[in-house]
Amino acid sequence: MERREFLQLSALASLFSMSPLGLSKELFQKKFIWINLKGAMDGMNTLVPCSDKDYYRLRPSIAINKKDLLPINSDFGLHPSLPKIHQIFKNKQAIFCPATATSYRSRSHFDAQKILENGTSRIGHRDGWLNRLVRSSTQHKAIGISKQLPLVLLGETPSDIWFPSSGKNTSDHMDDLIELVYSNNRELLELHDRSIELHLKMGSMGKQKMRGNSFPKLAEHGALLMKRSANIITIDL
Repeated sequence: MERREFLQLSALASLFSMSPLGLSKELFQKKFIWINLKGAMDGMNTLVPCSDKDYYRLRPSIAINKKDLLPINSDFGLHPSLPKIHQIFKNKQAIFCPATATSYRSRSHFDAQKILENGTSRIGHRDGWLNRLVRSSTQHKAIGISKQLPLVLLGETPSDIWFPSSGKNTSDHMDDLIELVYSNNRELLELHDRSIELHLKMGSMGKQKMRGNSFPKLAEHGALLMKRSANIITIDL
């Protein structure tokens, strides 16, 4: 999926305001969605600094003409392919934070990603800032929509992950074997049990075959998870 498609479809985040089932209303009154774009995006041509003469001087062939932009204010405009995001902004449901960054100044994309997720200045720090948030209150439950637990959710407090099935169903025999292998490891066994429970909660939606990282489908799944099982989710794209 292209970043442009993701931005255009971000309006689906409004699905995440659905009322919960199965857990207390108080637990789900406030929700948080962390969408992590692990690829690259040209921020200067997404939120364009149209009042900056250097933008046009330094980008003579790729700069976007001010008259083509979706206006944010006198200094910035959105790329013309993002009308849905622009509408969300006009509805006062979105803000933009230009020129915002961590203190990391080296050139490793992967190390910068680690700092973004662990919320420290140390590349090797092994727990994520969202895990620390969940740890701070019993009123939080987090689930990662990912094939493996993202760093932002790693830490002392257990967090679950879920991702749509590849379409291949495991047999009861295979589940029994997994439980046997994990039987001497309480932590892994509990994780396996929570995974089974989560898939059962997702029902038929969890069995839909995915074609790549389709953001609309992941957003639908995220909405259902927030309705049934968590008030914090993460989605990696």
